[in-house]
Amino acid sequence: MRIFAVALFFVFVNGSSIARQVSLPAAEPSYNSSYPKYRYDLRAPSLQQIDFRNLKVFWFAGEQPDSGAKLRNGTFERKADSGYERVDLDFVKFFGSTASKEQYAVIDLKWWDCGGSCTVVGRVQVFELEAGHPTVVQEIEYDRHAPRTGSHFDARTKTLTIVSRSNDRTPNCCPKNLDVLRFDWNGERFVFRESETIPASSALSSLKR
Repeated sequence: MRIFAVALFFVFVNGSSIARQVSLPAAEPSYNSSYPKYRYDLRAPSLQQIDFRNLKVFWFAGEQPDSGAKLRNGTFERKADSGYERVDLDFVKFFGSTASKEQYAVIDLKWWDCGGSCTVVGRVQVFELEAGHPTVVQEIEYDRHAPRTGSHFDARTKTLTIVSRSNDRTPNCCPKNLDVLRFDWNGERFVFRESETIPASSALSSLKR
């Protein structure tokens, strides 16, 4: 898993509102953005007619998808003697015009991959409609192996905010810092704008007030 570190944090309250904290100095980005251009075989007149909660989703390595995980009512789960895999669809949001080619969907997947230990990855995927086919045109991968990680998309401002575990080499059990990453929509993709980091302990304690 290729995840780098950044610097910015927000805490989600009731799933949408965000409380700002005192920031730490910036580090390296804790996300990885790729552009798979993966086109599904299925067709639809608009992205709103795609059943994302029962869609087969993929873990991309660059442009190449894995074997996929077929969601059922927003969840996929597979157990084996050697490990465990789970995928949850956190949200689906649409933006752009359904009357033109400028229509998009953004989803966020929380993906567990467990063997001797667990990797928990967030995968924000951007879909557009190409010749009637839903197509993944961007994926932003980030580390979700910490409480309060996740993402939020504001369709009005077209701003994506991602809360990621910092790449600070702390043990899996004990995250030290969280990053908040802000991205702006440039008409074709999300472009990184700014970031901030806060100690995870401060962020968590603030939720109890």
